Amino acid sequence: MQNKQRLELADYEAENLARLQKMFSRKWEFIFMQAEAQAKVDKKRDKLERKVLDSQERAFWDVHRPVVSYCLYCLLLAY
Repeated sequence: MQNKQRLELADYEAENLARLQKMFSRKWEFIFMQAEAQAKVDKKRDKLERKVLDSQERAFWDVHRPVVSYCLYCLLLAY
C-alpha cells in the first residue's frame, strides 16, 4: 500500500504532466520511448543497486522539490 501511494502522482503533478504532454505533443512519443528504455535498463540492475539509486533520487527531490505555486506559475508562463 505504501509503495502504491509513493508511486501515485499528486493532483498538481498529474495536471502538470497533462500540460507537458500537450506542450511536447510532437516529441512526447520519443520521450515516452526513452523512458521505457530507461525502465528496462533499471530492471536489469541488481536489487541493491536499484535501492541505492532509488534512495538517491528520493533524497535529491526531497532537497530540490520545487514549490508548488512556483511550478504552476512557470507552466502558466510557458503557455
